[in-house]
Amino acid sequence: MTSLFIADSLWAHLDQVNQSFAQALLRLSELYARDPKNYKTAIKYIASLQPAQVCNDVIFKSRGTP
Repeated sequence: MTSLFIADSLWAHLDQVNQSFAQALLRLSELYARDPKNYKTAIKYIASLQPAQVCNDVIFKSRGTP
């Protein structure tokens, strides 16, 4: 593989990640606009979680474990 191919692949992947991030931010804005009170409650709860709790939850959900 050439350096140019690797660089192009990395930039393409970075673009995909940035697009996904932008979509997530837009969705968060929509959720806030729809129900600010519950949005703020959810954010406050999520902010109180420890990183290990969040990571474990994501891992379990990605494996299909409740």
